[in-house]
Amino acid sequence: MIPAHVRRTIIFSASAFMLVLQFQNCAPVKSGTRGVAGEDPNASSPVYAIGAPSSPGALTFGQQKLEIATQADSASVSAHCSSTIANASLEWKLLDPSGGPSIVSGFAECIDGQLSIDIAPAQMLACNIVYNLAVATSDQSAQSINLERLCP
Repeated sequence: MIPAHVRRTIIFSASAFMLVLQFQNCAPVKSGTRGVAGEDPNASSPVYAIGAPSSPGALTFGQQKLEIATQADSASVSAHCSSTIANASLEWKLLDPSGGPSIVSGFAECIDGQLSIDIAPAQMLACNIVYNLAVATSDQSAQSINLERLCP
């Protein structure tokens, strides 16, 4: 016979283990440049593109294109900043694909190696049109990422 305190410990440990497993993400990693949060183009959650230091430039986006879900309220675009532009305030512009004036622009700061730009509301972007988000670095060069709001 197992003592009562040992049974309680085993039951508590098994319950805690099952609780932790509930939050485990075992989904396979998908390759490619898809930047959509989830698979559903009608998802209402924000979309994130996380930058990674994949090249030696001062500012590096982790991918070339970010696809935004139809119902997303906003898109958050992030890039890796090298130490040469740490704490720098960088100007960004969302460019009109027809060559007109920028749709929206602003400044974002490189903090702890990350630059984050929020595009809101995402509904200002026409469906299935590729826009270019350009960020000017301190050496007057520009890095960019393409954005496309997917619609059925």
